Amino acid sequence: MKISVKSQYALLAILDLALRPGELVKAPVIASRQGIPVKFLEAILLELKQRGFVVSKRGSKGGYTLARLATRITVGQVLAALGERRTLKTCGGIADLLTRLETSVWRVLDGASFAEIAVQSQAVASQLESGIGLPAGPGIRSASTRVYIDNLDRLL
Repeated sequence: MKISVKSQYALLAILDLALRPGELVKAPVIASRQGIPVKFLEAILLELKQRGFVVSKRGSKGGYTLARLATRITVGQVLAALGERRTLKTCGGIADLLTRLETSVWRVLDGASFAEIAVQSQAVASQLESGIGLPAGPGIRSASTRVYIDNLDRLL
């Protein structure tokens, strides 16, 4: 199972916001930190807003923030809302095995909250900073969040 680039960017955006609870973050800031084209991100954030994952505030002090606590938003919920929860089309002797595999993957994704992933991302960032002497900063966190999303895509 391969998730779309749009869904990968949505996961990155939500994780970026989960790392900054309560902050209003502008789309260009998220886009810059996560390496996402701004216009594409704005369309994704609009969809995430319509689906109840983020809220926005207009104006010079506006931006985006999570609509609910990061503990209450899971990777599985976001992927399902974006149409990624598709069933595998299989036939033959391995159909049952693949169905069980798919069920197991979604069980993990449905249980993976963005609060949990944010904590893991911060731990990876700390290890990167201390292990190879990189300066602290948002670029390090962006690299660690990308590692999680890239690994998630490989698992699916």
